[in-house]
Amino acid sequence: AALALAWKASGERGRTALDRLILHLPMLGAFVKEVEFARFARAFGLLIGHGISVLQAMEVAIPVVKHRLIRAELERLPEGLRQGHALSACLKSLSISNPFLVNTIAVGEEAGRVGEALTEVAAYYERSIERSLQTMAALLEPTLIVVVGLVVGFIVIAVLLPIFEMSSISR
Repeated sequence: AALALAWKASGERGRTALDRLILHLPMLGAFVKEVEFARFARAFGLLIGHGISVLQAMEVAIPVVKHRLIRAELERLPEGLRQGHALSACLKSLSISNPFLVNTIAVGEEAGRVGEALTEVAAYYERSIERSLQTMAALLEPTLIVVVGLVVGFIVIAVLLPIFEMSSISR
């Protein structure tokens, strides 16, 4: 089954389907979105903060996003900006956006500090990612202890069971 999944994921359609599946998984999808939003917001915020125009900054910041579906959604942003819409309105129209991202950027637009707002968004998501990783690590440790215990128990039973059977046969 794993080989079939790997083979299917080797093509472009398979990779897209796998990316779509990852986004719809309960905890993993939210985690992937946070990672990608943090990457995009950090790159975009730094570029805007250093005086690069919004469209040029977007051309550089969008390829930073590795997830194909999220990147495809973000690639729709420049067209909306060229039509004169605000960045927050363009983000709100995307299927991947969330209220925190949109509202923080809207506040940054009103204050004339979009770069700082994006940097704050990136910092928030990076803290959230760090907490999620710490939680996963904390949950992984007891799970590994149980798995190792089960493996050791299986080995002990596999070694001792034939000995017990031989002792019952000789009586």
